[in-house]
Amino acid sequence: MISYTKYKASKRASFDTTSDSPETEQLFEYQYPEAPKVFYTDSAWETIRYLVDSVSTEVGWLGLVETETNDKGVITSFTITNIYIPKQKVHGAETDIAAETLCDLAVELEESGKESEKLIYWGHSHVNMSVSPSGQDEAQVEEFLDNGCKLFIRGIYNKQGHSKVDVYDVDNNCSHQCVWNGPMPAPVNQELRKRVDKLVKANVTKSSFSTVKKPALGQQVNMTFNNYPRTPGSTLIDTSDYYSNYWGAADEEDLIFRNPTTGDVVEITQTEIDEMDTEERAIFEEEYNRQHHLENKGDFK
Repeated sequence: MISYTKYKASKRASFDTTSDSPETEQLFEYQYPEAPKVFYTDSAWETIRYLVDSVSTEVGWLGLVETETNDKGVITSFTITNIYIPKQKVHGAETDIAAETLCDLAVELEESGKESEKLIYWGHSHVNMSVSPSGQDEAQVEEFLDNGCKLFIRGIYNKQGHSKVDVYDVDNNCSHQCVWNGPMPAPVNQELRKRVDKLVKANVTKSSFSTVKKPALGQQVNMTFNNYPRTPGSTLIDTSDYYSNYWGAADEEDLIFRNPTTGDVVEITQTEIDEMDTEERAIFEEEYNRQHHLENKGDFK
C-alpha cells in the first residue's frame, strides 16, 4: 500500500502556549519525503523525444505511471510507461488540455483494461524556449489537482535536450521541483557484473593519507574547497615566515601526502579532493583546520 502521509518527527516542535490572544502553532515538526526519481520506459522516452524534436509548436501528452515504494510504503521513484496524445488546443507558445479530455481518456483506458488512476503524468514541449513553466502551465496543473489528482507529475522539455520535471504531492502538502529524470537503465548482466567487480578489486584501493614537510619555505598552494566555507582569497599554505611541518606543495595545484601504509609520497589534486568520501574529506579538513589554526598563532614547530 502506498503511503502519502507526512513523516512525523520523533521530537515535538518547540511551542509557546502562554499567548493571551488567538494563535495557532504546529504541535509537531514534519519531515517531507525525499524527492523521488522519474524514469521512462524505452518506448515512452523515444515517443517524448520524437514529439519534442519533430513538432514545431508546443504539444502536450499524458502518460500512465507505475510507482516504486520502499519497505515503509513511501514512494521512491516513478516510471512513465505509456504515452497518449489527447485532443488539445495548441498555440505557438502554449498548449491547453481540457479536463473533459482527461476524463474521456480515462474512460477509454478503463474500457481497454488499463487503470485510469495511473494517468498522473502530463508532459509538453516548449519547443526552443526555456523549460521554465509559464502561467498557463501552472494553471493547467492547478486544474488537474482541483479535479482530484492527489499525486501528479509535470514534465517540460525543449529541443535543446533540457527538461524540468516536478512532482506534486497533495497529501504531503509539498511539491518536488526539478527531480532527476531519465530513461530506465538497462539491467547489468551477471557476466559484466563479475568482470567489473574483479577489475575494481584488483585496481581500486582506498588510501589514507598523512602529510609531509613542504619542500620550500614560502611556496603557496591556491586551492578552493568547493563545498567548504573559506575566507575568499585565503590559501592552504601562507607565504608568511611561519613554517608548516605538515602541508607541502608540489606545484600550485597539488598537495603532497605520504601514504602511511605504503610509505609512498603521492600528489593530491583538487579533483581528487572533490572526489573524497565523507570520512576522507573530514580527515583532510581537520588537518587543514589544525594547521591553519597553528599558522595563525605562529606556532609551527
